[in-house]
Amino acid sequence: MNHLVIDGYNLILADIRLSKLMNKDPFSAREKLVNEIQQGIGKSSKVTLVFDGKFLHQKELISQNFEVQFSPRGESADEVIKEIIGRAWNRRVITVVTNDLSIIAYAKECGSRTMKSEEFLRLLRTKEIVRKENDGKNPLEKPEHVTNEDFELLKKWRKK
Repeated sequence: MNHLVIDGYNLILADIRLSKLMNKDPFSAREKLVNEIQQGIGKSSKVTLVFDGKFLHQKELISQNFEVQFSPRGESADEVIKEIIGRAWNRRVITVVTNDLSIIAYAKECGSRTMKSEEFLRLLRTKEIVRKENDGKNPLEKPEHVTNEDFELLKKWRKK
């Protein structure tokens, strides 16, 4: 089972509408993001959505495969995400969703996959992310109609 570890505020800031809502009402922005992910992912992936907690340290189980976690006081969401990766028994099933370069570097060093926040939102909103659940294909892997040469170029471009 794929495990998505998502940098929550980073993902919110990657979306103009959620970012504007965040400035007015952080709770509503988080709730809207949770609902969108929950509706778009399905049950084939485990999801851990991590936010900076500052004064609030809690874990909330949304469903059997979906958890929202706030970092403890004095610890950032980045540190929590790195801890999740570091504690994982099989790090190769983890896909980290963030634009944070230090998290991306750490995840790759550990053998986990990474996805930029904007790419995740695009896949989520076009329902490509649920293709894995419906036809057994992982949207994070090479599409059938792409040549190996094109896929290698795409991988190099994504790393930038």
